Amino acid sequence: MPRPLRISYLVEDPELSGGIRVQLMQADALIARGHRVRMVTKGQPLTWRSCDAEWVYVDNFYNYDAGDDDFVIGTFWLTLHPAWEIARERAVHLCQGYEGFIGAYADRLDQIENAYRFPLPKLVVSPSLVEICKRFSDDVTYIGQIVEDEFFRERTPREHDPLRVLVCGQSQADFRGIDDAYGAVAHARWFHQKLDLIRVSAWAPSKGEPLDAVQEFHVALNTLEMTRLMHSCDALIAANHAAEGFGLPAAEALASRIPAILTSIPSYLAFDDVRDYALFAPPENPVELGERLVELLGDVTRNAPTKASAIRGFVSGGATMSSIRALWARMACLTAGGATMRTSSSCVNRHAKTTPSRATAMRPAVRATALLIPEAMPECSPAALMTAVVSGATVMAMPIPINSIAGKNVVQ
Repeated sequence: MPRPLRISYLVEDPELSGGIRVQLMQADALIARGHRVRMVTKGQPLTWRSCDAEWVYVDNFYNYDAGDDDFVIGTFWLTLHPAWEIARERAVHLCQGYEGFIGAYADRLDQIENAYRFPLPKLVVSPSLVEICKRFSDDVTYIGQIVEDEFFRERTPREHDPLRVLVCGQSQADFRGIDDAYGAVAHARWFHQKLDLIRVSAWAPSKGEPLDAVQEFHVALNTLEMTRLMHSCDALIAANHAAEGFGLPAAEALASRIPAILTSIPSYLAFDDVRDYALFAPPENPVELGERLVELLGDVTRNAPTKASAIRGFVSGGATMSSIRALWARMACLTAGGATMRTSSSCVNRHAKTTPSRATAMRPAVRATALLIPEAMPECSPAALMTAVVSGATVMAMPIPINSIAGKNVVQ
């Protein structure tokens, strides 16, 4: 029988964020298809979302024994050196945004760049990150992004009166563009547009936020609560700056069939080649954002189904599975290409504490063909693997000689 992959994510802290949400979605999708996934963290237990992964709590990532892992995934610049030290050739970098672009990390740019130079293959969630990561490594693979299934709707309910306009993100992170979104709303209201401004953030509002302009402010919502809030709104403003690696709320809004006003930053423009899925305005320009908001509010009923559905193929459940399959394919290539596969019976270091995650409802499994990748294979074609996997194959490592399955690589 094929042996499932054994994968561990190094998670600096599982506090509420879009980046952590994506890691948990990847973990659940991998587990649902038979792979073993651990989330290794220095943070507190997860409370805002369920996850089927095993959780390992450590004081220091270097204390984690990765000897039983096929791959260790660094998920943040601070986790890249530990991933390399404990796993070497089995370490992988999952990049959802380049931290060097974030103003709060300006004084640590040299450290970030040094971390990115460790020889870890890089998996990126947006095409806009490919060229950025290639500044540090030639081994960069775009695997796509995923959205929680709960966000998808077949139709949009009747809009509210006044219309509910959602702005997501913490104002304390300048690259979210929250000040620009407030400016856009003020611009629209100056031109007598009526709307309810709905704010949601992982953090409490900053002291400088104009809360008198806000009708509702929600803090630290879990996945179910966030889905309900998103589905209660009629439009989204995502005013992110160019430092945004992907912008998950924008994809969630489009999956929810909510018209969106997006900034014309690389990550949003990469959603689709045909840019009719949203209204666009230049970043850091609240007046232009406000003009797009006036345009949308004046024609929301006619534009909603067209603009929201244009992107559906990119963030749909099918695209979600393609993202995960691309991740498997890339990992299988690494395995087949000669990555050291240790088989220690030890699961975690004696200094680490392991606990199972909270029980969750089993996600539906997908029937798929198994693509057998022998560990002894000296070379592996990424293009061939991607074609096979995206068409419906799951990838598993096979510790058997290549000639023993010659001509029988694909089995039912």
